[in-house]
Amino acid sequence: KSVRKGGEEIVLKDDSIFINAQYIGILSGVSGLVLVTTFSLMYLTVYPLSLWAAKAGIIVTSLIAIIPYILIVFYWLIIKLKERISEWYDEKQYQDITKASLVTLIASIIIMTVIFIIQYFVSAFDFINITWFPFYIFLVLLLFSSSTLYFSKKTAS
Repeated sequence: KSVRKGGEEIVLKDDSIFINAQYIGILSGVSGLVLVTTFSLMYLTVYPLSLWAAKAGIIVTSLIAIIPYILIVFYWLIIKLKERISEWYDEKQYQDITKASLVTLIASIIIMTVIFIIQYFVSAFDFINITWFPFYIFLVLLLFSSSTLYFSKKTAS
């Protein structure tokens, strides 16, 4: 895909931005899961905090982990808006995203059900009580980005 700007042709590497967004999504998902889980464990065991401080800490750590992904998504959106095209994904990317969405939906339901059951029966694992939403967001981001990257690499080879 190309766009004319100032008399010279700029070749946009849509596929590389798409792949890089998935890598950044994986890194953001992993770092978010690690930060939120660590913060939860510390909040409940090592360093008990008041509820407002724990919530503020979770918000700050979640923002720190998600900002790189937000930045690359905004970058991708700006490029797509400058292209002024009707279809934002090519056929291969659309198929990869569709497969990844199904995998993410099924896997996130299974993982969250297992976590719920473990927390219900074993109180020692009750560390996601106030962090379940950020935990879920980072889990879904990790699952979606990794499965999209997997399907993208699988169809490329």
